[in-house]
Amino acid sequence: MKRLEDAPVYQALGEYDFNATIDELGEILQKSKEQKIAKIILSSALGAANAVFWSNLLSVVGTGVATYKLIRYIIRTIIHNKRHALKVFAKDSQRLVKNAVADIKNFIKYSTKAQKINFVMDSIIFTTTVLVVGGGLDFEGGLPDVDLKFGVKYHRNLFTHAIPIGFLMEFSIRFVVNLLKEYRKIHPIKSKLLNDLLDYIQARSKIVISGMWLGLAIHFLKDAGLLSNRIKPYVGLHGFSMTQHKGIFAANSILSFIFSRKKK
Repeated sequence: MKRLEDAPVYQALGEYDFNATIDELGEILQKSKEQKIAKIILSSALGAANAVFWSNLLSVVGTGVATYKLIRYIIRTIIHNKRHALKVFAKDSQRLVKNAVADIKNFIKYSTKAQKINFVMDSIIFTTTVLVVGGGLDFEGGLPDVDLKFGVKYHRNLFTHAIPIGFLMEFSIRFVVNLLKEYRKIHPIKSKLLNDLLDYIQARSKIVISGMWLGLAIHFLKDAGLLSNRIKPYVGLHGFSMTQHKGIFAANSILSFIFSRKKK
């Protein structure tokens, strides 16, 4: 029978000094009480707001450029090939699929074990975030439906069921990451466990943000009920037809899809 000390997980955790980590956590909390951290909080908030603005602006610009290229490709293909355009589209689509499959095979074949583990972990984090924020496999509940905690009359308002809730969440995530980064500049952390944990959180924050936006996008799209005759409309939005309410839901879904395109 193998000893516990020989287990890979045990050996991996063996490099961490948990007692020293607990002691340092106490010191960090004490320093936070003793020193004014208003400057750190302010700089972290400004940095988060700046990152939210530019990241989403770049997502919109990137989507716009990609859309322009797609439209240009379609128009040029139709002009140059006329009645044979559909065959060209089919051939190009087949080539794209083959290239994608080849990329996957190359990744599996040539990537290191660490790269594969990182890919699996990133995929798990991304998928989990999408489902938690969106509301599970049926995309009912999740982050947008927290408004039900305040009563049915607030359900589907223009804050929780539109992109403002996404901006707030992205700001919050980036703010926490910036706060940790700024704090470590002033008070370097000795614990390897804490440093590794904080590095991991910072490195995966964009994945969480992308998953959050995608979860919102799918939830809003489902709420739009494009194939239904009637849906529950937005609360407090009067003078709009059912079609217009559906359109607003769909527009917020499209924007959320665009914002989920974060550069990693």
